[in-house]
Amino acid sequence: MTSQLLSYIFPLCLVMAAFYDITTTKIPNWISGILIVTFLVIAPFIGFGFADIGLQLAIGLSALLIGFLLFSMGVFGGGDAKLIAAALLWMNASSIIPFLFFMALTGGLLGVLFLFLKYMPLPKTFAAHPWGIKLKSTHPHIPYGLAIAMGGILAYPQTVIFTTLISL
Repeated sequence: MTSQLLSYIFPLCLVMAAFYDITTTKIPNWISGILIVTFLVIAPFIGFGFADIGLQLAIGLSALLIGFLLFSMGVFGGGDAKLIAAALLWMNASSIIPFLFFMALTGGLLGVLFLFLKYMPLPKTFAAHPWGIKLKSTHPHIPYGLAIAMGGILAYPQTVIFTTLISL
């Protein structure tokens, strides 16, 4: 029962990250921190050896370096870079491609939606909200945390971590 409860940590963190990104245009570091620490605690108990954990950390670190490069180019935010890296710790070889695919697909749809919304008049309630102000700015903030969350949640059932936690 406890292991099945642990299986909810990953999707709950992603939902919280998406919510924060949509409402505040920021993804708190503590969400990525929870994902990293929980992965490191759970991994040995579900059969990951040092090599498996090391491989996942190498994948996460690689994603973080790429993410910071994209952040420095203004492609997306630092919170997005950290969340992608933390989420990739939970993915394995068979779930990384679906994660990236669903994330990119959702991100593309968000981009089109926000481009459409940028040129539509907003109700005064939304126009006065920081979210509405950023939407209408010359460089609108697209809450990519939502795309990361969708990619992670849709790919999560294919992960070794999920299938192992559910079966315990």
